[in-house]
Order: sequence, then structure tokens, then C-alpha cells
Amino acid sequence: MTQYAPIIGRILLGLLFLIAGISKCMDLNAAAALVEAGGLPFPMILAVIAAVIEIGAATLLILGYKSRYAASVLVIYTLATIIFFDLDVAGSGQINFLQNLAIMGGLLYAVAYGSGGYALDAKKNNSIILNK
Repeated sequence: MTQYAPIIGRILLGLLFLIAGISKCMDLNAAAALVEAGGLPFPMILAVIAAVIEIGAATLLILGYKSRYAASVLVIYTLATIIFFDLDVAGSGQINFLQNLAIMGGLLYAVAYGSGGYALDAKKNNSIILNK
């Protein structure tokens, strides 16, 4: 199980962000409205940036390519999400706050230990191979 745990963990963490990014792309107006409700400027631009970050970093994390960098970006992104949207820990935002802390914990694990097995991070002869 230990050889499969890193890829399963990367997929599970990555899917969360990938699905969120795709959802933002499917309804950018709704995503921009959420950004605006958070009091941030340029809601449409920030919604597009958020979707790009979520889809791009999640894809890299899932594939295990530059996964430490991808996880680092997602840690910063999740921290920003907590700061701007989930600091109401006494009210209904408490569960989102705690979930985002847990997600950051998993991402920090990926930052510290890399992609693990079955990843595209290993290169040989200028071609990407699976790293077991």
C-alpha cells in the first residue's frame, strides 16, 4: 500500500482543485460574484486566475510533475482562500476553515516529500518516464 499511497493522495488532493477550477470555467460569472462577495477587486480577472491556478497546479500535482512546486502554489492559494473567505470560524465558515487547514496539511506533505511513486518527475534521456 505504501507504494500506491502517494499517487492516490496526489489524485485525491488534485481532483478537489481540478473540479473546482473546471466549475469556475463553466460559470465564470458565478465565480466572479463569489470573489466580489469576498470584497476583492477585479472579480472577473481574479476568477479566471483562480481557475487557471486550480486547473494547472492540480494537473501537475496529479501527474506528479513538478509536484512540489504545484503543491506550494496550492498551499498559498488555499491560505489566500482562508484569509479572504473562511475566517468566520465562529459561524458557518468554521467547517470550510478546518477543511482548508486539512487540505493545506496534505499539500505541505507533498511539498516536503515530493510526488512519491508513479510520477512524471523523473527524466531520462530527455523523455519523461514513470518513477516508481
